[in-house]
Amino acid sequence: MEKNKEKLQISNLLIENYKKFKSANIFIKFNKSTKESETKVIVKFNEIVIKIKDEEHQIETSEFFKINAKFCYNLLVKGSFISFRIITTDDSNNFTTELITKSLLEGPKFAVLKLNIFDNEDTKITCSNCDHPLTIEKSVNFKRILSLPSSSMAMDEWFCHLHSNEQIFVPEQSKCFDEKSKVFEPKINDIFYSNFYFLLNQENLELNRLRLVKNSIHCKRCLQLLGEKLNSANCIKFWSESLKFNGKFFFCDLILPMDLIKKVLCNHLAHHNLSLIAKVIFESTAPNTQKKIYILLQIMDRNLKILKLSENKLKLIEVSAIKVMFLKLTNGDEEDEKTLKYWQSDINSATFEFSFKYFHTFLEYLIKESEQIPDNYRFNNGFQLSYVEV
Repeated sequence: MEKNKEKLQISNLLIENYKKFKSANIFIKFNKSTKESETKVIVKFNEIVIKIKDEEHQIETSEFFKINAKFCYNLLVKGSFISFRIITTDDSNNFTTELITKSLLEGPKFAVLKLNIFDNEDTKITCSNCDHPLTIEKSVNFKRILSLPSSSMAMDEWFCHLHSNEQIFVPEQSKCFDEKSKVFEPKINDIFYSNFYFLLNQENLELNRLRLVKNSIHCKRCLQLLGEKLNSANCIKFWSESLKFNGKFFFCDLILPMDLIKKVLCNHLAHHNLSLIAKVIFESTAPNTQKKIYILLQIMDRNLKILKLSENKLKLIEVSAIKVMFLKLTNGDEEDEKTLKYWQSDINSATFEFSFKYFHTFLEYLIKESEQIPDNYRFNNGFQLSYVEV
């Protein structure tokens, strides 16, 4: 009985504001279900009014756009959702002229991933969770700290020349890739890094402080998953969030998992801003198994402006977002394998590998953002609509 007496309130509001096309998609979610027969939507020049029985809810839009009150399309009242489309106007543009401003053309910006580690500096390596020292010596002095090429390249294409600094390296001694065995192995004073992991020579490490389960490597003290053992005898892949260097994470910007994921995604789109189609494959491995899992990300709009309620739900705020369709795949499922193979063969796709922790965090984020949309618009051919705020 108490639940039925609960006051009807807007629990979530999302507006896709397509400035260039002068339209906006409105998705309103209430704290309980409503009926179409009891719902009335009134579109005014500077606000939207939702009337349900005797209750009235006003959404002020004049700060962001004006509304052509003659048009309201695709009204859907289902469960706790009300959704519809409106036509917008503003003072500078009309239906016969259009001003393409810089803000309409801008997409995600490229931002360099800054490191917390420097060459020729004594570096103490510890588990990021329990601070347990993991090296044989008290510190390691890295001579080379280099970024790895794209994962879309074959490993034998990574290094077409040797290191140029003859004073530091003898060419044959600095060579990390074996042409015969096709095995890549960092030297003892090397660290090679990608967006979500780095490669180290295990001769730097006190192996009895690590626990190996199949190919997964854990901290022996706290059992945190640190990385994976690679095919090379001496090469270990560590996830970027798993270790600390002199008490700091590898990347300066690594505060929360989603911070790094968003930055990597934005950097990729900034590099491919002329491509109309963009697909991203995020790959991970389930802990203590060799089972691969994937998130397929189809980029629908890389520069979408969305309006949502502020934290106190008193006004609208505008944020930039990447609109995506996503799908989780599991290695071993026949249909999933076909879909994955098709995506991997697509010239417009890129693959990033990250830890299971990051995989789980990103999947939860996408699902949560997706819940702002009613089912009718959320699902399409197994894929799910979502947003990544940037």
